[in-house]
Amino acid sequence: MSVRKIEAGEDWALWRSDVVENNIEQMSAELGRAYRLFTETFTGMNSSLTSLDPFNNTSLKDLPNIFQNVKREEQEDRNFLNTNQDVSGYRFYNVFALTTPSPLFWELFQEIKYIVEQQFDYHGPKWIQCWLNYHKQDEVLDWHNHAFPMHGYVSIRPHYTTTTFGDYEVKNEIGNIYIGPGHRDHKVIVNKEWKDDMPRLTLGYDIITDVNIPDNQFSAIPL
Repeated sequence: MSVRKIEAGEDWALWRSDVVENNIEQMSAELGRAYRLFTETFTGMNSSLTSLDPFNNTSLKDLPNIFQNVKREEQEDRNFLNTNQDVSGYRFYNVFALTTPSPLFWELFQEIKYIVEQQFDYHGPKWIQCWLNYHKQDEVLDWHNHAFPMHGYVSIRPHYTTTTFGDYEVKNEIGNIYIGPGHRDHKVIVNKEWKDDMPRLTLGYDIITDVNIPDNQFSAIPL
């Protein structure tokens, strides 16, 4: 396995992916094509998870009709919708399906699966949802968290950024794969400006283990 742990905290870890580190240009190009495919298919939506205020939301009318009849829990809404940006489209796709049949992303999927197995003391069924963050420097995510047992992200082209979790910070470098608890506030800090024509590329992922509550999104696949 071409992935290795490079840093660890009490309940989180940082790994380094040789697949990403050695194939940055090809993976960036494939993600660029994937992003264009997403925006052409899901018009009016962005590819990221966004923070939101469900009590002030006016964007539900923009969602496909199927979701008008789906009950939304308050905590789910806090993670899915945004009143100030386009509707978050991350629940409608999985980046590993969107990039099929890419051998590089197949290898990255195997690395994440290995990391989850090493880091996560849970041996039951698991699912992963994974989305693309394709951001200019003024679009990086502010404080938010994830209502799932485990959350992580992959730095493809992170530029000059740090992710702060309050009690600790993670310097984002090409090939880094972070994993930690999902219910933990965090945000991205821009340390140095970059060119607008070179968006920041990261993949966010959540690990789902609850088999008793039906999920109201299409993005989760077995891990």
